Amino acid sequence: MSEEQIKQALINGKKITPDNFEKAAAAAQKENISLEKALIKGGFLTEQILGATLAELIGFPYIDLDHESIQDSYLTYLPEEVATAQQALIFNESSDSFKIATTNPNNFKLIKDLEKVVGKKAEVFFATKTAIEKFLLFYKNNLPQDFREFVEEFKKSGDENIIVKMVDRLVDYAYENKASDIHIEPSTKDVGVRVRVDGLLRRVASYPLDLHPKIVFLIKILSHLKTDEHGMTQDGRFDRVSKNEKFDIRVSILPVTNGENIVMRILAEKSRRLSLEELGLMPEELRKLKEMIARPYGMIIATGATGSGKTTTLYAILQLVDKKKLNVVTIEDPVEYAMEGIQQIQVNEKKNLTFANGLRSIVRQDPDMIMVGEIRDAETASIAINAALTGHVLFSTLHANDTATVFSRLTELEIDQTLIATSLSLIIAQRLVRRVCPYCKVAHKPTSAEMAYLKANKHVEAIIKESPDGKKRNLDDINFYEGTGCSMCGNTGFLGRVGIFEVMMLDDEIRSLVVKNSLAQDIKKLSIQKGMKPMEYWEAYHLINGTTTLNELLNPIA
Repeated sequence: MSEEQIKQALINGKKITPDNFEKAAAAAQKENISLEKALIKGGFLTEQILGATLAELIGFPYIDLDHESIQDSYLTYLPEEVATAQQALIFNESSDSFKIATTNPNNFKLIKDLEKVVGKKAEVFFATKTAIEKFLLFYKNNLPQDFREFVEEFKKSGDENIIVKMVDRLVDYAYENKASDIHIEPSTKDVGVRVRVDGLLRRVASYPLDLHPKIVFLIKILSHLKTDEHGMTQDGRFDRVSKNEKFDIRVSILPVTNGENIVMRILAEKSRRLSLEELGLMPEELRKLKEMIARPYGMIIATGATGSGKTTTLYAILQLVDKKKLNVVTIEDPVEYAMEGIQQIQVNEKKNLTFANGLRSIVRQDPDMIMVGEIRDAETASIAINAALTGHVLFSTLHANDTATVFSRLTELEIDQTLIATSLSLIIAQRLVRRVCPYCKVAHKPTSAEMAYLKANKHVEAIIKESPDGKKRNLDDINFYEGTGCSMCGNTGFLGRVGIFEVMMLDDEIRSLVVKNSLAQDIKKLSIQKGMKPMEYWEAYHLINGTTTLNELLNPIA
């Protein structure tokens, strides 16, 4: 299908306006992605509408893979290399036929070959490339079997290259599954391998203890660490390339009772390229944020618990900034992700390059915007406040419980209330909750406990009235959702996380309360009266709309 054919099918079917199609085409060229991805990523079309339209265009039935489950046994029919190259998957099988989803249903040779391999008749469906790519991850999830095969192969041959393959496979597995950390932990029986995905650690593989010194040696070599040192902690890093993306792996090695414990943190740029919409910020809150960024001065603070994604939010904000016209400087500890068009400074306390000293120097460099990784002390807070008052836009993070408690936290850092009120423009409080896995998601009517939560939350009625599909609903119409567990989510029932945000925009009345050192609850109450939707509102919103579960809201990771 040519771009012109796709354009005409979508426009003639009134699925998109000509103007929006051109915007998507321009975005595809600029970001070097497919037109299909640009249409979906830009919010011009849903994957389902696009898929159904393209399927009709080529004369094959469309399959929405989000509602299908792929059994591990299906993968044996179609090797990963073939599935990737041909953009095809077997997703169902009966006694006399099997179903294949592909971006090219006219690939008759592949279909005939598969019919011979499977020994059954093929039913062919069209699926979008985006959907196929999501399900190709099933091939990446059999790490335990891969490790068992590596160990057996090493026992037979003693080939040291197998150790390299094990580490490569582990890093690729973690990257493909969007893990933030890899933990390699020796015990008395074996060496366990765990990865942290969506904030939770889960065991994914193991290998014999006698292989561990070889794994440790290789990782030390990669990280430029001392290979003959086993009794002290060591920190290093190495680079990795996967799917044409180069990323850092930060390595920490700690001597423990049974050997050396290794933790590897994966710092992949793709995880920081999320837009604020993808993070979970709603249009109304995003509008407020953009309004504040456009001002010539002022401070924007992101607050929340450790691990709640504050730094990710700051990186997403920086994506909104016109870096060609503005001088943007950051000071971070550490500089986790390189960004084009921005001057980034790494804190180095051994050389007296602290947040405070670095920030003091930055303001002499004629910056328009400054990002400070974290306000930790009174000196940094004072310099940041002054910078925000003297013609700079400044972003930073601060540990506080919610938006309204940021003021008392800054007061504790010995900042005058008048300066706080004058310098602050906007505060974002956030937390993370896990998303229900879309591949094994099932609906159920609320339990008595879930119904009690709905009735007790004063925001529920407003949320039901503001249904995104425009249909009128009541409590009896509400379904809750949960994941039953599948290969895609590691049988957890969750896949990915979403941010829940509370955005406070300061005006003269709120500033007046801050100057008077008013209680946090009074400041929050006034903000809600002025239109701020509190965290509790968005928690109920994501629950009612099937994004997460009540248990996840009540027992958060961050």
